[in-house]
Amino acid sequence: MENKKIKINVIETGSVKVSAAIPDKSAKRWKYAYTGLFQGNKSRITVPVKCFLIEMNNKKILIDAGWSEECLTHSIRHLTFPLWFSSIPVITEKETLKNQLKEKNIKIEEIDYVLMTHLDVDHASGLRDVKQAGKFYVSTEEADEKNISTIRYNKNFWKGINFEYYQWTSDKEAPFGKSMDFFDDGSIIIYYTPTHSTGLTLIKIVNGENFILITGDNAYNRKSWEEERLPGVIYNEENARHILKWIKEQSKNENCKAILTSHDGEEKSKEFYL
Repeated sequence: MENKKIKINVIETGSVKVSAAIPDKSAKRWKYAYTGLFQGNKSRITVPVKCFLIEMNNKKILIDAGWSEECLTHSIRHLTFPLWFSSIPVITEKETLKNQLKEKNIKIEEIDYVLMTHLDVDHASGLRDVKQAGKFYVSTEEADEKNISTIRYNKNFWKGINFEYYQWTSDKEAPFGKSMDFFDDGSIIIYYTPTHSTGLTLIKIVNGENFILITGDNAYNRKSWEEERLPGVIYNEENARHILKWIKEQSKNENCKAILTSHDGEEKSKEFYL
């Protein structure tokens, strides 16, 4: 289906200081280097933390929520020390999602859907800042109690938010055989991608023959999929290798207009049209 022109706003909610092993496992030899242990502040790298606002067919869809405004003043209390230590937030008041939406004259109540790629700290921290939005979605695999009870997650980020869940159907073209046609019109396809986390998703925005991929943390930046660099945190390594090859193949399709990742510091564009 061809829609009216689709606008994708890239919203950078500050950045995060992490071990170089987070986006690229090969950057550090130690198995647990991604935690940042025994790595001084100077040895860490700083990468952006992005979420995406899709404007299409009179609907507004937010993908991920970035850092919470609580990180401005109470970052350790908000994140908990283990999460803060491994992923140190860097954010100014101007960079908060609320302020950036305000600059675009968009009220949080006007956001129809919040689609989560997964619930890691730098994607879910800001969820309660946008709790007045319409409906919130995540995969059942990601929200599973056994998954979110691990040290990697903080359930307080989505306290009071009622998630609905992606309903998977069989899809032979999906990288792992499961997808959801979100609006039942082919405009937004959610792919199940158990790679970096058990319930991670990748989102495809489609208009006619053209499409844009929003990778979540299947790929941290362009080098991830161009050079097939594994991330430091992996749920399933075989799957992680497969998705990088799949994204690389998609990038060669003449109808692929962009591949957008959450942490690419080289991509400076703030708006994409499809």
